Amino acid sequence: MAIDVLAVFILRLIAEVVLLLAGYYTACVLIPAVTFGRIAVGANRKTDPSFQTGERFVRTADGKFLLDGELAAYFGLLFWALVGAGVFMYQAAR
Repeated sequence: MAIDVLAVFILRLIAEVVLLLAGYYTACVLIPAVTFGRIAVGANRKTDPSFQTGERFVRTADGKFLLDGELAAYFGLLFWALVGAGVFMYQAAR
């Protein structure tokens, strides 16, 4: 019983890390490309000194915006979910 709980915990942890890393790196590429460099993806708001008040979206000194890495990871995952939905709808329409 305890082994099952531990295995589920470890698998969930691995899945979360892999999904968030995939989303984060996708967002690191897509968000600056889509916004023409106006918005950049920062690190975690808890460790990055740019996010002083715990905000997820801040303006830097040069006028650009910095998006929290955790929130950006969810945007990256949303992109892949939309790609998957588009592929599914394309295949269903065929």
